[in-house]
Amino acid sequence: MKVLLITYYYPPIASGGTERAVKMATYLRRFGHKVLVLTQTYQRSVRPSVPEIRVYDPSHNRHRVGIYTGQWLGLRLYTEFLNRLGIPHSIYSWWKQAVLKQAKPLVTSVKPEVILATYPPIEDLEIGLFLAQHFHLPLVADFRDGLLFEPIETRFAAYPCLTLHYASIEETVAERASALITAFPALSEYFSEKYGCRNVTTVTNGWDACDFEQLPEEIPLEPTMFNIVHTGSIGGSYSGRDIRPLLNALRHLLKHHPQLTSRLRIHFVGLLQPRELAAIRDMQHEDIIIYHGVVSRKTALAFQVKANLLLLITSSDRKGAAPGKLFEYLYAKTPVLALTTDGYTKDILERTGVGWSVAVNNAPQIAEMLSHIVADQAFYASLHRSEQEIAKFSRNTQMSKLHEVLTVL
Repeated sequence: MKVLLITYYYPPIASGGTERAVKMATYLRRFGHKVLVLTQTYQRSVRPSVPEIRVYDPSHNRHRVGIYTGQWLGLRLYTEFLNRLGIPHSIYSWWKQAVLKQAKPLVTSVKPEVILATYPPIEDLEIGLFLAQHFHLPLVADFRDGLLFEPIETRFAAYPCLTLHYASIEETVAERASALITAFPALSEYFSEKYGCRNVTTVTNGWDACDFEQLPEEIPLEPTMFNIVHTGSIGGSYSGRDIRPLLNALRHLLKHHPQLTSRLRIHFVGLLQPRELAAIRDMQHEDIIIYHGVVSRKTALAFQVKANLLLLITSSDRKGAAPGKLFEYLYAKTPVLALTTDGYTKDILERTGVGWSVAVNNAPQIAEMLSHIVADQAFYASLHRSEQEIAKFSRNTQMSKLHEVLTVL
């Protein structure tokens, strides 16, 4: 089957959403589908290159460098102005408009048999709806995050026009899509219960053994230390994750167990926000926390494999979802401590036996759990991994579900 995959988040953009789209394209091709990817570019002149169809995004939303910073800011302010006037608009709207201008020659040239659109951003879904309706093609809508259910985006709630727009798009997708794909069970249940959808399939994120091949050997983790590693971002525009309870727990732990100061190291591998960098500065000066910044994906995975403990911080208001990095952590074979609430992340940890969980905002409990993990060797070694459960979250297993959905359209 010839699939047109609509995804704004695609290389060279690096993010969890990018990985999901890349794996969709990779595995569907392995299963025999011909996949064409419709995505962004920040270069004005790009030669058409199947299997990627790149459309110029004048907003430079993920490429704010040099003169493009001012260009992005101007368009961003214009977007805010329109929203305040009651006109739904986003920074991705310019890319959507550029795609729709090319819709007819694009579809005529590639002749897709099915449209696969993955959210976020919402413009992917809007483009998918337009192409499906105007060219009489089946639409498969993928929700790697909730739109209205436990939304990863929150700014839309500040503008009634956006709230209505998001609700309208979600309802339209639920009614018109030939199939819905979601990244976690609670979101699938939401579509089934709210819209009566019977065409919903849960395809979680997952681990891929190929990603862990040929990892760098030289990773700056002192073997004499107990190295706790967090990879990826924590805060950001939509995450709702908070670093402060962890830092409060660390301060409490080191105050009552000062001997750990010479043994414990916490490594943040990935982009931290300015407010997070300010919050960790005192412990950076004491060499308790080491900030490595943004590194290559292979280097981040090597950190995961060589750490003594992997740290996961979730959002307290998104119980149904599980962070994409959790699935990488499953394969890394390093124990995991998740700061989370009752929900899907905790459920996966318990089913797979890869680690422990503790309330995300409870600093004393976090400190107590860290004390057990770091100081009690028997407790640290008490985990019993279930390889059978872990295997269920492989990319091959999960993407085979998507393949099955496409084969029955």
